[in-house]
Amino acid sequence: MYGLGIRLGFYIQWFTLITANLFENIEELPAIRLTLGSFVVANFIALIVQDRLHTVKAIDIFVMVVLYFGFYLSHIPVFAWRVLTRFDASVDPTRWTNSEAGLVDNLFQIVMVLGAAIFQLYYWLTVVPAIPKDNNGCPPPVGFFFGKRVELRDEAMHATNIVTQAVLAVISLWNLAGLFAERTASYQ
Repeated sequence: MYGLGIRLGFYIQWFTLITANLFENIEELPAIRLTLGSFVVANFIALIVQDRLHTVKAIDIFVMVVLYFGFYLSHIPVFAWRVLTRFDASVDPTRWTNSEAGLVDNLFQIVMVLGAAIFQLYYWLTVVPAIPKDNNGCPPPVGFFFGKRVELRDEAMHATNIVTQAVLAVISLWNLAGLFAERTASYQ
């Protein structure tokens, strides 16, 4: 599910998007964003299908979600800033970039972060608690928490991830509402 080809696909697309922004290759940015978004959605659907078929382990889900949505995590500070400034366009950091994201791109980014947060809530509330205590004789699955290896069933990691994902979901929903309020106000 996250073999070398998939990982290289993500890394190359992330690098392409970063370098296109760095060198201000503005005309290529929408196509690169669309390609990355399509790749993420396709892999996310595959993950959901594998989870429904019970053919993927909890630790694999943990790794794949971080891989799939790693790029979108960079949007979270901007989303939080918009909420804190009550969507004041004069202090929106995305307003001053050379490449302006359109309505569809903004909507897609918000929905991707929201989708990741909802899936993570499902993961931490249902998948992780279902990991057998003996883990079928295998070592317990671990994740990384601020650079430390921590068991996925660790109470602090569990609670922190649930709270974090709930906050991200609320921030995303707030941004979605702000985006629609801004668009409907511009039509009046």
